[in-house]
Amino acid sequence: MREGNDNDWHYKFNRNGQQIVSFNTNNWYSFDLTTDSSGDYQCIGRHKGSTNFEKESNNVTLSVSAHRPKATLRADRTGEPVGATVTLTCSEEGSAGWKYEWFRRTSDSDETMIITDGSRTENFISVSQGGIYRCRGRRGNTVFFTEFSDVSRVDITCEFSKFFSTEQHAFMIFIPGLK
Repeated sequence: MREGNDNDWHYKFNRNGQQIVSFNTNNWYSFDLTTDSSGDYQCIGRHKGSTNFEKESNNVTLSVSAHRPKATLRADRTGEPVGATVTLTCSEEGSAGWKYEWFRRTSDSDETMIITDGSRTENFISVSQGGIYRCRGRRGNTVFFTEFSDVSRVDITCEFSKFFSTEQHAFMIFIPGLK
């Protein structure tokens, strides 16, 4: 409320047109979120000097879901020779503002985070090493994570010979959705 000081006002809060907090001096309201918390919220201020002078905020719509979004991992191309790079893209379709974490393992190693920069907002990486990759999104001051993406495997295959030739070729193959 812009007229006067904050201490010149009493505030109440409504959800879906129903009062949830009666008039008091607090200009904030906090609560634990549940799926029942979804709705349209509004603050109403009443000037202390008058019971008739009220100002209403805009409605803010809050949607709470018990479903944790799942990251999706895609590759830009397949069948590239060794030494080339494949770009992996991690996305979450439902909303914006995600930062991304990337993980890699092999059949001989445990999974490790390969991008540890917590401020990374780009949703892609370029890889040239074979391995099993996955990603997840994160956001918020109290960090909220998406579910991990399905794993994607990048293989380096050797021993491919041309007919009547000793020339060797190696290929990097992306296999989407390998579990």
